[in-house]
Amino acid sequence: MKNIEWCDMTINPVVGCPRGCPYCYAKKINDRFNFIEDFSKPKIFLERLKQINKIKNKRIFMNSMSDIAYWDNDTIKTVFNTIIENPKNEYYFLTKNNDFEKVIFSLGLSHFMFENIFIGLTITTQEELEVYINSINDYRLINIEPILEPIDLYSISKKSIFKIRGIKKIILGAETGNRKDKVIPQKEWIENIIRFCNEYNIKLFLKDNIKKYL
Repeated sequence: MKNIEWCDMTINPVVGCPRGCPYCYAKKINDRFNFIEDFSKPKIFLERLKQINKIKNKRIFMNSMSDIAYWDNDTIKTVFNTIIENPKNEYYFLTKNNDFEKVIFSLGLSHFMFENIFIGLTITTQEELEVYINSINDYRLINIEPILEPIDLYSISKKSIFKIRGIKKIILGAETGNRKDKVIPQKEWIENIIRFCNEYNIKLFLKDNIKKYL
């Protein structure tokens, strides 16, 4: 599968997600290539973790075809133990479940213990951002993809300056494909996020699919 722009490679020990987001690019890819029969029922491929033992100095996205929040605990532990034993890479995970960090802590696997592990929260709307702000969870990576409406990141600073200090990277992308209700981002939506990241010295990665709207 084609690499994701902001990382060097992808390794997917799990494929599938029951969430059913209408804009999900992973399901579209699975529908095209038929990796698994039913995308709503995640399937485990732990043998893929063997690749990690041969890799160094790479940024690896570990769940481009799933949401880590739907992995079972044994799979999470196996994956984390493998990457902890191979510290010479950066590992990235994304989830839309704002409470997922509680699961990580309950398993004794706090990613804040490791500078090379990034668990990111994916948001698409202002409401999802507000849920994050009002929770006790902190993510070092925020993935705004696809952006479906104007999102005011400055609302974080109004409620929790500590959350801003914890955020190290933000990824911003637009909806892809030709869905009937596809959302086209406005230029000002993008510019506001760029301004926020510059002001708070947060690394921002603009995906190619959103640069064309600037």
